[in-house]
Amino acid sequence: MRPSSLDTSDIATADQYGWYATQLETIFGLQLEPDGRASGPYRAAINVRSLPPLTYLRFAAEGDALVRSATQSRQVAWNCYCLYRELGEGVVFDFSGRPVLTARGDLVIYDGDAPMRAKARSTYDHVLWMLPRKTFDAHLPPMPRPLVVHLPADAGIMSLATAYLDALADPAANLTEQQTAMVADNLARLIAIACGRSALPSDDVARSARLEQVKAFVEQHLTAPGLDPKMAAAALGVSLRQIHVLFVAAGESFGAFVRRRRLQECRATLENPLAASRSIADIAFGWGFASLPTFYRAFQSAFGTTPSEVRETALAGMLRDLR
Repeated sequence: MRPSSLDTSDIATADQYGWYATQLETIFGLQLEPDGRASGPYRAAINVRSLPPLTYLRFAAEGDALVRSATQSRQVAWNCYCLYRELGEGVVFDFSGRPVLTARGDLVIYDGDAPMRAKARSTYDHVLWMLPRKTFDAHLPPMPRPLVVHLPADAGIMSLATAYLDALADPAANLTEQQTAMVADNLARLIAIACGRSALPSDDVARSARLEQVKAFVEQHLTAPGLDPKMAAAALGVSLRQIHVLFVAAGESFGAFVRRRRLQECRATLENPLAASRSIADIAFGWGFASLPTFYRAFQSAFGTTPSEVRETALAGMLRDLR
């Protein structure tokens, strides 16, 4: 299991280089290209988040060359494709003689177990998504292997793909494993389109990805009383009409989706014994309802019972379990 973070600032200065080099090779199968050093100060930080089936790494470090050899790939197999997003001044890659030079905002999709050498122009500053092979292979067009695709920041579908990645990287997204798997599949379809998979129903995939992006925004702002289509459209840079069309095509209006999610969260809070001291009004207003009568009517309609009855049933069940 990969650690949640590696940070040389936690290590004694004299030991930073050696410690970091060891961690890179042991955990990630990456080697700092020898430069004559064995010890001394070294600035580097890697933050890791596991969002099954995805893994997300935020990487910032000094610009020494990194190597992943065939031997290291066998010793520490990633079994994934990597989506590398450049946030810094760029990196020079060499994938078995296939050079790639990145600029800010570019994406590079490559086989994580293919031999690779990377050297930052200045320092490393990027994010790396690890996407399971089976998720991506199902959508890729026939392409030379090992897979290496460089997508410049101004490529046609890049704005949508990067917005998708940003939404996934936000800890507030709080997706379930099943939801993340669905999002990962849509992400794979989007990247496959950018790689030339013209046979895919690209309009449907792009629409689905945009809808997921809007839903992720809703989840992040569910407690805001002013959450409405205009707020989402302005924040995401899409038209109000597009917001409506996306939800109508999915069989549910924007307002109905927001109300359903708020009601689900209210019910979960009412059933939580740790929230027993909170009033029903406080819970309703806390999840964005602006009117208590509206909340009661919507709750009764959605669940066929009242908030008080839900709370009483949950507390009674808890007391039975304690006996």
